[in-house]
Amino acid sequence: MREEPFHQTMFPPHLGDLPALTLILDKGSARHGDTVILLCFIPMDTSVTRVIFCKDGKEISMLPKDRNKFIYESAQPASPESAGEYPCLYQHKDDRNQEKNSLPSARRHVSAPVSHRSN
Repeated sequence: MREEPFHQTMFPPHLGDLPALTLILDKGSARHGDTVILLCFIPMDTSVTRVIFCKDGKEISMLPKDRNKFIYESAQPASPESAGEYPCLYQHKDDRNQEKNSLPSARRHVSAPVSHRSN
């Protein structure tokens, strides 16, 4: 598992300037058939409407805010297709119902094995 600065060009240009979240993986690589858990941590004083998980610059999961929840998770089955760069971000609606986006978290790299076929 490695952490790298995220390149915003992978996302639509409507990214905001709200602070980024913290993303942690339970493992950076796994055997075929395992599950990789992505954990996105929300600071207690952060106003969040929803949390978004992405892979290689594309949204893969959007979770609504739960008032009592500060850790969000996304389970990804380990397969050759699951290899990639994963960040998370959040959205917030202000008093005028305008939606703002956060910066993405630092990317986390998942290396998934190549599946082996038996003959």
